[in-house]
Amino acid sequence: MAMTWLITGANRGIGLEMARQLRERGDVVVGTARDPGDAEALEAVAERVIKLDVSSEASIEWAAMELGEMPLDALVNNAGSPPVKGSITELDLAEFEAAMAIHALGPLRVTRAVLPNLRRGSGKLIVTISSELGSNEIAQGSLYYGYKMGKAAANMFTSTLGTDLKSEGFTCLAMHPGWVSTRMGGEQAPVTPEESVSAMLKALGGLGPGDSGSFVDRFGEGLAY
Repeated sequence: MAMTWLITGANRGIGLEMARQLRERGDVVVGTARDPGDAEALEAVAERVIKLDVSSEASIEWAAMELGEMPLDALVNNAGSPPVKGSITELDLAEFEAAMAIHALGPLRVTRAVLPNLRRGSGKLIVTISSELGSNEIAQGSLYYGYKMGKAAANMFTSTLGTDLKSEGFTCLAMHPGWVSTRMGGEQAPVTPEESVSAMLKALGGLGPGDSGSFVDRFGEGLAY
C-alpha cells in the first residue's frame, strides 16, 4: 500500500533523493523547502511543495495550515545546516543559536505541528535524520559545537518521543545516513545520496514500534546515544 510522506528540506541532497526513490516505488511525497522557487527538481517528483523554514515557529504553523487535515503516514525531519567548526573562543553565538534552532528545535516543532496529520495516517513513522556527531561516545574530539549539540538534542528528542507515543503504535527513529556526498557533506564523502537513501529505506522496512526511540545507522543497526 502506498504511503504519504512529509519530508523537510527536500529540495536537495538526501531529502531530494529520498523524494525521488519514494516516488519511484509509488509512494506520495509532500516536500518542503525554504524557497519553493528554488525547488524545480523537487516539484518534478513531489505531489506538493510547501514553503517551510524549520527554524521559524510562524513558518511551521503556516505549513501546518497548508496541510490542513491531510493524513500523513510518515514524517522525515531532514532539514539541516552544515557544521561550523571552531573553538569555544571562536564560536559565533548567532551561528550556534541558528544551528540549535534547526537541528534541536526544528524536529520537535515540526513533529508537534503535524502530529494530528500523522495520527490520521496509518504508517505512524517519524524519522529524524541525525548524525553520529550527535553521539557522545562516537564524536569525541571534533569542534562542531552547534551541529553536535543540536544533533545530540535531536537524538534525545527521538528517545523521549518514542516513549511519549508508544501507546499509539508510532515508530520514532533517529537515523545516521552516513557521510554523504551532498552540498553539506562535501565531495570527499564516501557515500552517495543514492546509496544512503536506498539503505535507509530498506532498513525502515524492517523496523517497527518495538524499535521506537532508537538511534540507528542507515542499515538499521543501533548506535550509541
